[in-house]
Amino acid sequence: MTAAAILVPTIGWACEPFEASSPVSPREVHFVDRGTDAGVHAGDMRVGERAVTNLDGDRIGSYLFVQTIHAVDEEGHAADRTMQRVFVLDDGVIFTTWHFAEKPRAAADDTTASLIPAGVHAADIIGGTRAYTGASGTMELEQDDLVMTFRFDIACD
Repeated sequence: MTAAAILVPTIGWACEPFEASSPVSPREVHFVDRGTDAGVHAGDMRVGERAVTNLDGDRIGSYLFVQTIHAVDEEGHAADRTMQRVFVLDDGVIFTTWHFAEKPRAAADDTTASLIPAGVHAADIIGGTRAYTGASGTMELEQDDLVMTFRFDIACD
């Protein structure tokens, strides 16, 4: 006899607002230099993956990101960028996008640091799968050093 698996939402409770965190480790970040010479240029990217936990510290998935640099200031910092995050969670996937022009906290090719300025930032939730099908809303990100807290104000069709 084979038991049937029952998927029970463990995080967003069927697409309701929730909070999650991303600890310092595990964290993998790479700089993709798409220019013909060294240095940071428009079109370069940072790509990576981080763990996602509930607020009790239990791992509930991971998120993948692509940060694309659209403009570089006179100091060589990534002055204008977009970030796409894909949260791959136990009960489904949430897609977010965010544009920001604040000066980053570190150089784009420094993969040991975060570029996200201090404070609270909002990203648009642009879709999802399984428990998050038809997702929309906002995801607020608050960062303390490399530890991130995510607040999903999410609704689904």
